[in-house]
Amino acid sequence: MGSLWAGVDVGKTHHHVCVVDDDGTVVLSEKIPNDQQAISGIAGRLGKRRKPIRWAVDLPGGPASLVLAVLFDRGADVRYVSGTVTSRMAEAFHGKRKTDAHDAYVIAQTLRMRTGCSSS
Repeated sequence: MGSLWAGVDVGKTHHHVCVVDDDGTVVLSEKIPNDQQAISGIAGRLGKRRKPIRWAVDLPGGPASLVLAVLFDRGADVRYVSGTVTSRMAEAFHGKRKTDAHDAYVIAQTLRMRTGCSSS
């Protein structure tokens, strides 16, 4: 069946979500506004894939509060990947660094490869 690994680069007005499969292939990369309907929408679309989804965010609170609340309300498995870890892991991946899309990709890949990421 496989799993999906969703990395969220959190922002004040929008987030970037990148989802990879067990092989590390990107299955979704999308910028969404920081509002409940948009966050619920993307979580719902991913839920229709009928694969376990693990989520990771790069902030444990503040601008991440709404995305965390929506995901927790849906019973999602959510983890935290620190900015320091994301920065160090970014060196292992090609692409334009310091873009929201690349950061979300690195967060998703980090979650996929590191089972020791802490629960939020």
